[in-house]
Amino acid sequence: MKKAELVFIPRPSISHLVSTVEVAKLLVDRDERLSITFLIMKINFDPKVDTFIDSVSTARNRIRFNHLTKYEPDPNQPNNFFVSLIESQKPNVKEEVSRLVSRSESSPGLPTLAGFVLDKFCTSMIDVANEFGVPSYIFLTSSAASLGLQFYVQALHDEQKVDPTEFKGSDAELVMPCLANPLPAKLLPSVMLNKKMAANSHQSS
Repeated sequence: MKKAELVFIPRPSISHLVSTVEVAKLLVDRDERLSITFLIMKINFDPKVDTFIDSVSTARNRIRFNHLTKYEPDPNQPNNFFVSLIESQKPNVKEEVSRLVSRSESSPGLPTLAGFVLDKFCTSMIDVANEFGVPSYIFLTSSAASLGLQFYVQALHDEQKVDPTEFKGSDAELVMPCLANPLPAKLLPSVMLNKKMAANSHQSS
């Protein structure tokens, strides 16, 4: 019976980590051949994160957590902090995964690397997965309605050339396939109504 290992890379915040770990629990409970290693990027000391990780490590022996080297942000580039964080951690991720692969190759009974599961904010780690020749899967920690809203607003921008920031303070209502009721446009997430932040979002989409 062949064993498999997935590498999970969540966004380094308690809200994203908890929902991602819950999915990992479901996966290992469904198949005893599966093991999961989380690669944790640490920014600031957060006792909630450490306490949560300790509790999961104690309860699940097929879910492990490896902490990557702490990233020191560049104070001169505050707007690019998260992009810089992900890019700086690529060598550390590659090193950790190389260790997993080496252990697996030296002991046939250990699980083999099967893929990466990435937070939507960590998609540039697909490059690392490609180097190991394994697939990448994106896990969205928010709801399906939230994803549908993002697709809807992106389509407005790309296909109908509508600037979503024009909805700020508007009385218009938006009818979206992902929502049961019309959404007042002025209640769109603030990032979509801020010209600078919205421009960065569209460029990265």
